[in-house]
Amino acid sequence: RHCSGDIGKFEYLVRFLFETFGVGSHKFHILTVACLMMRSLALLTLWQPLRWIAQTAHMASSKLSYFMFVFLSSIWGFSVAMRVMFGAEYMQFNSLFMSITTLLLYTFGDTERAM
Repeated sequence: RHCSGDIGKFEYLVRFLFETFGVGSHKFHILTVACLMMRSLALLTLWQPLRWIAQTAHMASSKLSYFMFVFLSSIWGFSVAMRVMFGAEYMQFNSLFMSITTLLLYTFGDTERAM
């Protein structure tokens, strides 16, 4: 398989992300660990009592990706609005990154760190 030059979807994704983020990027390590965890779900299919976990993750993956798209889009939209409306007045909204971080922290109930 490796000699033929034919690569799978996962290998293509890893190569694309590696070339995009580069070797020295620390953000790439988190993404790599997440990809490895997703890939390790394939090991659960080898043991019969744990096969239901992999099947459940496979069935829920498409709906979860749609939810994450809508959720992150709404967080991004509201953070742009908060940046425009309150960026000059409040430290939490003075940049788009800070606005997104603040709204995510509020969403997960960590209001003390969001202040």
